[in-house]
Amino acid sequence: MNVDINANSKLIVLLSTYGNSPYYEEQINSLKNQEIPIEIVQRCDDFPDHLGINGSYRYLMSLVPKDCLYVFFCDQDDVWLPSKVSKMYNTMVEVESHYPGPILIHCDAMISDDKLQVKKSSFIRKWASRGDFFGTLMFNKVQGASMMINRCLLDLVADLPVSEIMYDRYIHLMAETTGERVFLDESLMYYRQHSLNAIGAGAKGKKLHFRFLNGDDRRIVKENEVFYSLHQSLLDSVKTSVLKDYIVFVSTRNPIKRMKLIVQYLWPYPVTFIKKMMRVFLP
Repeated sequence: MNVDINANSKLIVLLSTYGNSPYYEEQINSLKNQEIPIEIVQRCDDFPDHLGINGSYRYLMSLVPKDCLYVFFCDQDDVWLPSKVSKMYNTMVEVESHYPGPILIHCDAMISDDKLQVKKSSFIRKWASRGDFFGTLMFNKVQGASMMINRCLLDLVADLPVSEIMYDRYIHLMAETTGERVFLDESLMYYRQHSLNAIGAGAKGKKLHFRFLNGDDRRIVKENEVFYSLHQSLLDSVKTSVLKDYIVFVSTRNPIKRMKLIVQYLWPYPVTFIKKMMRVFLP
């Protein structure tokens, strides 16, 4: 596959590791086997210099040289298909040809077991394929290890808060608030699930709840509050209006208001639509 890269552009993969992962070498090899060359910038977040995942990625972003145009984020125990970087790079170049601002490109992933046997062919498509801003406020549409950002977006997120909001959620919200998020609808990596995962993809062990907002909803509400307490001034008038509706949605106990907003905004997400309608009278 022939991919032309400007001689002045660099593609850097940021990799924060922790502990002695038995899958690290396999991931590193998948990065080295990409169709186009990349530079891996990594940091081990073990004690005594433990910064946490946000602190570690904030530090790694500070190491990115000024002449680097594109940055990828990587987990230590996944595996990338050889075409991942090239396909995302080509998509980025295409988007940049007609849009000069902050851009986030991300792809789908195959959920696999520890031996890379595929359990699900798609991880995030059912949320990520939709571009509505209310859905952005409701769901995590971007997986950190699937992200590629351009220099313009990197400059906006370099001062990443080190707590209260995950790094990928922060970058996701910044992209959709100030620029463009583009979903490449291909599963270009194995998202490996195993007993050592810090954050997983499955819903195992989730308890039946009797509340209108579940635990994920409440966590995302808090992350949205953190982000927009810092950056609400970046919203245009349309997104500001949607944010106001979202605040009503997560704060009101009035079932009529809830139903109106569910019908207005959540019809593209059938499972969530049904669940929220079933719980519209719950506290």
